[in-house]
Amino acid sequence: MILALAAVITIMYLLLKFINKRTKKYSSNQTMQNLGGVPLGQNKSVQLVKVGERLLVVGVGESIQLLKEIEDEEERETLLEQPEPEPSFFFKKKQKKEDHAGFQFKSILDKRLEEIEKNRKPGSGRDEGS
Repeated sequence: MILALAAVITIMYLLLKFINKRTKKYSSNQTMQNLGGVPLGQNKSVQLVKVGERLLVVGVGESIQLLKEIEDEEERETLLEQPEPEPSFFFKKKQKKEDHAGFQFKSILDKRLEEIEKNRKPGSGRDEGS
């Protein structure tokens, strides 16, 4: 009985791993990819999206707005070479937040948002691009 259960779990694990690899191959050939994001509240987030060779930071809420295009080559390479985290499964230990690629993305995003805020003109009530 236990042996049968272990066999079923192993088959499910291998099947999920196979499907995940096929999905990654398919998504890597797509023109547009979501590289990650940070939730900011209910139904609101900031997402990093790769469209062709461009990296875009977009705000997602009731509408979608382009916040910034990442043009700095060094920053682009840093963001693109981050490995995707392995999905935790039955027996794998959960990763700490500090080890997660999303944490690195969040720290880079926070730094860039601070730079943008410093560069804003004082006294203007709206964003430059709005």
